[in-house]
Amino acid sequence: MALNTLLNNATANGPGTSLDCRNGKTAVFLISGVFDAAVKFEASLDGTTWFSFNGEIADDLKSSVTYSPSYVEFDVEGVAYIRPNVQNYQSGAVTVVGYVEARRLGSYSFQHFSATTAGTLVKSGPGMLHAVNIGDAGSGMAVSVYDGTSTAGTLIGVFKQAGSFQFDVAFNTGLFVVISATTMGDVCISYL
Repeated sequence: MALNTLLNNATANGPGTSLDCRNGKTAVFLISGVFDAAVKFEASLDGTTWFSFNGEIADDLKSSVTYSPSYVEFDVEGVAYIRPNVQNYQSGAVTVVGYVEARRLGSYSFQHFSATTAGTLVKSGPGMLHAVNIGDAGSGMAVSVYDGTSTAGTLIGVFKQAGSFQFDVAFNTGLFVVISATTMGDVCISYL
């Protein structure tokens, strides 16, 4: 668990650095300093559009705003980022540090391919690519995996030989697979 400094002795209104919560389960923030200001927490699905996000302040109150030093815990499954945002600043300095507890890995979902595909959307939205398993490489087979909903997404990799290729990497937009082959082999993609 690494602590990330999101606001460091802030002395004005404005948002702090965002905390990446993709593939996280819980995020915890510690607000410290002597200040007269509001610290509002905001979440985002894309890092651009932000909305108020309630957390549990000091194991008691559910709110998106705190006015004093405290700690706040959030359930972050379903959001990509959280940031603190200083509002109604009057005086003092605000510091906020936070960390994300990773989601415990459960059972992976999988998609088996036994025929070529010009493109299959395996999963829409953020997730994690666990592995690409090629049991039989067929003849002239190429398996292209993208972070996106089409081939316009970011290419994660191209696989052409038999083997198990483990990644455990996050994808943001979706998991899209294209398979071309002279003779189709056997492919299984596992993901969360």
